[in-house]
Amino acid sequence: WNNGTDKTTSSWRLATITRRPANLPDKTFGAPDGYIYYDLFNQILGSNMVQLVSPLITSGDDTQLCFSFWYAAFGAGDSAVMQIIRQDNSSGEALLDKIWSLEAKNMDTTRPMWMPAQVTVDA
Repeated sequence: WNNGTDKTTSSWRLATITRRPANLPDKTFGAPDGYIYYDLFNQILGSNMVQLVSPLITSGDDTQLCFSFWYAAFGAGDSAVMQIIRQDNSSGEALLDKIWSLEAKNMDTTRPMWMPAQVTVDA
């Protein structure tokens, strides 16, 4: 996975023992570190859009894949939106397709908890 954000002022951070959001532990192992997060509140003003880009994933024709992940929204405010975008390069053009979306305005972000999510991705 890579930081796909064009700007150097916005980036993903690796949680550490001394720097992690809301003292949230890692979901998989319960450790105080080991996950990445985007710190919305410590960035320069302007667009706070960041991207996390997966490596190219290939599969056979007419195959569906399941993308599973965990997320935690905390203090995000009403305008925060998380989206999963599929990029199809098969036609020679980079076609983008939003396949999952979550708006923070529909959530209680005062007490962050890890939430599971999954989305079907067409090959």
